[in-house]
Amino acid sequence: MLKIGDFNAISRGASIRLVADKGHLEPGPCVPAAFVSRRGFPGPEGPDGRDRLRGARIAASPLSFIEYMLETLLARQGLLLSDVKLARLHEAMVGEAVANGSLDAGELVEPDLSRVTRSGGVVIWKSVQDILPGAQLSAIYFGPRLLKRDRDAGRRFLVAYLQGVRQYNQGKTDRNLDILAAETGLDRELLRATCWQPIHGDGRINVDAVVEFQRWAVRRGALDAVVPPERFWDSTLVEEANRMLGPQAP
Repeated sequence: MLKIGDFNAISRGASIRLVADKGHLEPGPCVPAAFVSRRGFPGPEGPDGRDRLRGARIAASPLSFIEYMLETLLARQGLLLSDVKLARLHEAMVGEAVANGSLDAGELVEPDLSRVTRSGGVVIWKSVQDILPGAQLSAIYFGPRLLKRDRDAGRRFLVAYLQGVRQYNQGKTDRNLDILAAETGLDRELLRATCWQPIHGDGRINVDAVVEFQRWAVRRGALDAVVPPERFWDSTLVEEANRMLGPQAP
């Protein structure tokens, strides 16, 4: 996921840029990540949602993208982060902690989201695309070597990367399931049941969403000022890669 430290580094002169999409949020029934809760924990809707949420134990690392999503969700109920009890917990432990009642809620991504919810121990509280529709979750970054000194290598990498993304975007074909099962060691049926993280086949990113994340970081005092798009986003290499690849299949 995007990290505030990356933008702090760029603002201080680091020659790194986002160059292609690695994951974003889209509306629809496919849920690649969500805040899950123990059974009986209320969602934010309803007349008693605000009172029941106050004091809830929720996993979120400080000044992380997850905390950004959680603060956005709580604000819709007129609550602050200080109104809940935040727990710092490794993401691999969140599902078990919610299932056994040590936590009220926490965020999970696929395939852990499907694995844990299928076990019946937790339920989906709020999908991340309902909280931040269109958000840019992650990106490919390049440093000075691939941006300038060896641009051709950077371009060739992005050509290969976009070829892989376009294959991935064909969905749960037998070939894709075979590849992912072999590379991840995950069961084919679990892979078939999961929501696959959307990635743009042309590599474009949601620049406005990246700026909005930075604005949150500035409000939290974790970033001095918003880094403008021309300093964090370099579209030229992915544009060149797309010209080499040609149009995407419909």
